[in-house]
Amino acid sequence: NAYDIRILDELRKVRNVGTWPVGLTAGPRVAQYCDVNSTTGKIKKYNAWGGHRPYTIDTAGFGVHVRHFLRDPPVLWNPKSRKAYSESDFLGQTNVSKWD
Repeated sequence: NAYDIRILDELRKVRNVGTWPVGLTAGPRVAQYCDVNSTTGKIKKYNAWGGHRPYTIDTAGFGVHVRHFLRDPPVLWNPKSRKAYSESDFLGQTNVSKWD
């Protein structure tokens, strides 16, 4: 993956789980959460490949605060995840709703 250097500024703002658009994914040209409530900041609608997955997001499209790796047990990637479900399995361990 290639990233714009400005993404580092966005990563520093992540307090739990943060998301951003990803270009040139497996399906559509851009995968992103596309409608956010301006009052609450919560996601209302999203556009991503594989809508059947619990978290329809590409690995390149999210960041997780370091505290998730420091807790006991830590958030870990599952090498036995089904195809296309590694992101959902990983994010599911954070106990963050996809609508938060």
